[in-house]
Amino acid sequence: MFDRQGIALMATAHLVVLPALAIGYVLFYRWMRRLAGWRKETVFVPWEDVVAVAARNMAVTIGGPAGLGWELHILPPDPERPGYSLAGSGVSAGMTGLQMAMMQWELIRRYMEEGPEAAPERADDYSVAWYKEEMARQRKRHEREGKPFWRYRIKCWMELAYFASWYTEYRVKHVLPKASPKGWVQEWSQPLPESQWARPSAELTELTRQVEAAYARGETFLDLGPVEKRFGQPSAGEAPKAAYPSVPFAAHSG
Repeated sequence: MFDRQGIALMATAHLVVLPALAIGYVLFYRWMRRLAGWRKETVFVPWEDVVAVAARNMAVTIGGPAGLGWELHILPPDPERPGYSLAGSGVSAGMTGLQMAMMQWELIRRYMEEGPEAAPERADDYSVAWYKEEMARQRKRHEREGKPFWRYRIKCWMELAYFASWYTEYRVKHVLPKASPKGWVQEWSQPLPESQWARPSAELTELTRQVEAAYARGETFLDLGPVEKRFGQPSAGEAPKAAYPSVPFAAHSG
C-alpha cells in the first residue's frame, strides 16, 4: 500500500518529471541535429527501387514480453550502398498481422503501377461517423441474436472507443496538416518534367504483366507467393549507382 506521500511522489513523477524529461530530450535531439548540420530534404526515388519489409516486433517491459505486433516499412535503398536503406528516410505503419501488411503493400503497388482505378475508394474508417455507424450495426446484430447491447456499449466506453475515433479524426484534420511547412505538400505534388520521369525496366514490366494475368485467372495475391521467384529471372546482384536527386524540404531545416 502507498501512503499519501508515496502517492503524491508518484503523481508528481507522472505529471511533471516524466513529461519534462520527454520534452527535454526532444529539444536536445533537435539541437544536436542542427549542430550536426542535418537538414530535411525531399528525395526523389524511382518507384522500382522502393522496398517493402514486414517486420514482427516484440514489446518488452520489466515484467517480460508485453505483446507482439507487425509493422510495414516502406524504404528507399541507399543507391551508393547496396543492401542498406537510405539513412533517415522511409515510412513505417503498424499492422495487425502479416496478411494485413501484405494487403496494404499490394494496394500501394497496384496504385503506383496501374493507377488510382486499381485501388478501392478510401474508407472512412475510425472516424466519428464510422463509430456511430458501427454502433448502429452492432445494436441491430445484438437485437437479432437476442443479446443485451448495453454490455457491448459499456465495453466500448471502457476502451475509450469513441475518444479514439474523435482523436483520429482530429489528428487527420488539424494535427497532420501542420506537420509539414506551409505549402510544402503543394510544392512536393508538382509533377516532374517528363525528362526526369523514371521508366520501368523490362523486368518490372514483365512481372506486372504476369501478376495481372494471374489476377485475371482468379488468383489472389496471397496465392501468388514470391512473385520474383515464380515469374522472374535470377538477379546477378545490384551495383552501386548515382545518388537520388533531392531538393530542400521547402527551405525548412531543423
